[in-house]
Amino acid sequence: MSQYIDFYIKNENDKFDYLTSYGRSSMIYRGLAEQAPYERIKALTPSILKDAIARFNLLINNSEKSISYCETFIDKICTFPNSIEDKIDAISEQRSYIKDYEQEIDEMRYAINVYDFLQNIAENNTVNPLYFGIETYEPTMKDVIE
Repeated sequence: MSQYIDFYIKNENDKFDYLTSYGRSSMIYRGLAEQAPYERIKALTPSILKDAIARFNLLINNSEKSISYCETFIDKICTFPNSIEDKIDAISEQRSYIKDYEQEIDEMRYAINVYDFLQNIAENNTVNPLYFGIETYEPTMKDVIE
């Protein structure tokens, strides 16, 4: 079953206009899922977004260190007394790890860009605040939690 994190902007009539959704497999979902209420909505504050950005920056830093470790390990593999086939397999495995780390970094950077965009809206728009939640359908003021 798919779950989505939904984003809304509150209009002048205290209704919520749908902005977008992201599925469970997206970094945008993963970065905010712990903060998002289920079948309810809450204000998406700049501090929530800043925290998510900081977590992703830390994860990116860790992933970059892991890539560096893999690259160093590839150099060491070449000096091992194993057969050429074993060395090729080990190097291929490390390159696969590097590719996975790079893809994850790209996804986190994309999420950071989305969060930055939402943060700019949240910081500069006091009239129509942003809200978010998981599995929300046409929320009303009754669905808002603090």
